[in-house]
Parts: sequence; C-alpha cells; structure tokens
Amino acid sequence: MDWVLDASMALAWAFPDEKSSEADRFLGMLTTESILWVPAVWWYEMANALTTARRRQRLTEAEVMRLTELYGILIFERFLPLLTTRTLYFQASGGSLQDEGTKI
Repeated sequence: MDWVLDASMALAWAFPDEKSSEADRFLGMLTTESILWVPAVWWYEMANALTTARRRQRLTEAEVMRLTELYGILIFERFLPLLTTRTLYFQASGGSLQDEGTKI
C-alpha cells in the first residue's frame, strides 16, 4: 500500500519526548510491500533534524545510526517538483500519471 509520510511523523519515531501512539501504530502497519511517498525536501528536513538533534545531544550517535538504518530499509518514493495541482487532481480522480505523460 502507498502512504504519504511527512518529516514530523518520521521524527516522532526518533525522539522519545515526541513519541505518539499514532506514529507507532503507523510504523507497525508498514509491510515489505509498503511504499512511502515523501516530499522532495524530505531527506533535507530529516538530515537537518537529526544533525540538530545530535548537536543538541537529544540523540546519541548510535541512535542517529539506528534511525538512519530504519529510514534506509523503508521504500521511499518522492514527489517530484513538477507535480502540479492539475496532475494531482488528475491522479486523484482515477487517472494515472503515466496516462498524463508524466513519468515518475
């Protein structure tokens, strides 16, 4: 199943003081067939958050490595900047991006 993941949900898995039952439940629902769609800037947001957390000693180096491995085993696709509102509407109304001539 395809899911859209934003940085705040992924970071809820990282920080003990930001844990949420919703984030944990979502992580538990993921399977090897799950595909996570993320915004194009997602990796930059994550790198910035983890770097800042390490610098502020919110996470240890070992925790950053564990999280990097976790994020690395998940299958990510990213939204391309060229996706327009029209393209998203087209897909949401039953078309596919390939039908519109946009290759992902």
